[in-house]
Amino acid sequence: MLRGTVVVMSMLWMSASSAAGIDLTFTIGTETKTPEDAVAGALATLCQPLLASASESVPAESQRLYEVCVQLDGGADPSQAYRALSSRSNTAISTLFVQQPSAVPFALIGARLAALQRRSADSMRSSNEFYDFDQLRIPSAWVLAAAEDAATATDAAAKSTLPAAQWSFYLNGEGANYKQDALASVAGFKGHTLGTIFGLDYRWGSNTVVGAASRLAQGAMDIVADGGSLDTTDANVTFYGSWFSDGGAHVDATVGFGAGEFKMKRRIQFVLGTMTVDDTAKGNPNGNQYTVTLGAGYDPYFSNGINASFSGTLRYSASTIDAYNESGSNGLNLHIDSQKLKSTAATVSALLQKAVSFPSFVMLPQASLTYLRHLGGDDATLRARFIADPAQTPFEFKTKTDDPDFATLALGTSAVFPGGSTMFAQYERMLLTQHYSQQSIALGWRREF
Repeated sequence: MLRGTVVVMSMLWMSASSAAGIDLTFTIGTETKTPEDAVAGALATLCQPLLASASESVPAESQRLYEVCVQLDGGADPSQAYRALSSRSNTAISTLFVQQPSAVPFALIGARLAALQRRSADSMRSSNEFYDFDQLRIPSAWVLAAAEDAATATDAAAKSTLPAAQWSFYLNGEGANYKQDALASVAGFKGHTLGTIFGLDYRWGSNTVVGAASRLAQGAMDIVADGGSLDTTDANVTFYGSWFSDGGAHVDATVGFGAGEFKMKRRIQFVLGTMTVDDTAKGNPNGNQYTVTLGAGYDPYFSNGINASFSGTLRYSASTIDAYNESGSNGLNLHIDSQKLKSTAATVSALLQKAVSFPSFVMLPQASLTYLRHLGGDDATLRARFIADPAQTPFEFKTKTDDPDFATLALGTSAVFPGGSTMFAQYERMLLTQHYSQQSIALGWRREF
């Protein structure tokens, strides 16, 4: 997760209207800057050559930026302008990647398959895939040991082995909402996502499952206080496999890829001296993410119909947000450089499930708790510049979200019907976070053939 401490040592403005421009002294700590600090430092540099030129010699596309420099040179209070002109709102994109190494909305983070113990029909297990959209964990598929007759599913004598090979198709719908508090170097926002997941897996023999799942999702976010919005569209695919022993131990692996696009609207609204601005800058970057996971665990089974699963997983993800230019705010649009994010994390999970037999189906209520620990990764650095700046003066800062580690509680139930059909519902909520919150609901159907 991203780390960094804002250390502002001094910020002194000294106005001096002269041919040399604005005389500015701007000193900041070496660890990181706020977005406002960063843009103030850039203006301190770029305004001097602009003000040293005659107004008529300034390029037409730079006239509005020149006016900002004139107002600053005249001693106007810069606080509103710094916030509006900074790229604070643009941090919403990278923050989604960090907080949802699932749910950044265009990246598929991972999938996990729990073991299926094959020796007894009593051990009706669930196999869960979770898509963590930045740390958004969305349950996407349950692979249940099928019973030819659900009424006898809990009778251990009914069936001692499962078919050597079997296909399964599943379809899930999901919805989530989330909220990020505004911090020193990131924008506050709240939003939601809606998605659909299609999956197909194959049980190979009695100890192996392989498959693939694809997720299509859309999301919408409002950027709090700073104004503006962010719409997301993404598509993801994950390939997964699980090998499990007769004794309940299992090893799981996944490889995933996700790609999507953002539609960013950044509100630029401020009063600076005699200058009033109320614009909306628009940007449409694309992004992608690769994820690899490797996990292992053990699934003990108890004769009273209670199932448990304990597992640990290592996850590595690498994400890229493409560079993009804003439009819509003449003279104040920004160019945002590409960003690369890498993350390594470990999770430990515990799941408890109870099989309850009814005349026409078997119900499996369950509860699970997962803890994610961030092990390392690159800090996210947002680097930008004003497109209209003749000198192309860059400014940059690092973001910090304050919630590198978290837990997830999930409560749900599934029902297995005769013929191998399964339906499920699950509610999931993030825990142990200070400034980020998220909850989700998933509904799904699965059919073996």
